[in-house]
Amino acid sequence: FFRVTSEIPARRKLVIQSRPYDREDQIRFTLRLDQQMKVGITSGNEVNLPGPMYVWDSEEDTYQQFTGGKTATYILPQGTYENRFFLVYKGEREMQAIAEEFENAVRENIGVFQNNTISQLELSNPEGYDIKQANIFDINGRLVLSEMNVGNSRRYSFPTGNMSDGVYIVKLTTSDNVDLDYKISVFNKR
Repeated sequence: FFRVTSEIPARRKLVIQSRPYDREDQIRFTLRLDQQMKVGITSGNEVNLPGPMYVWDSEEDTYQQFTGGKTATYILPQGTYENRFFLVYKGEREMQAIAEEFENAVRENIGVFQNNTISQLELSNPEGYDIKQANIFDINGRLVLSEMNVGNSRRYSFPTGNMSDGVYIVKLTTSDNVDLDYKISVFNKR
């Protein structure tokens, strides 16, 4: 079981159901607070744990170990926290490695090509990643084009006929907060 404590005197022990070990498991739990308080999460009886466990704060993307005599501590305002906290086996380094794998997959699957023949920037997104923002900057760092909520279409195009000839930086941000940077050369035949 794990124990949640708070600044108020009543300590409550909570028990989760027995579950088979799954290194990928994320056990969501809900906190309801009537007032701002310091909340501590620690384990009770640790029997044959395969390794340390952590509380993952998905909003802040932080991990705090709560097994092995350690306590995960949070100061939280009043409110209900339903989809924010999870018990996980993986620590920050492992989750960072997973995030890097995902970012690399996104980078490998999104392509940008400046088609000077028809004066447009073409974006290929065969896996359908959700792109929340696309920006194009000139070589001096000035924003020349910005599109919000681009979406998850497999192909996009942006007009570049009104841009001066030169080098530009294309910055894409996915809804998973993966940032992608590309360099393009615009040469519009007039």
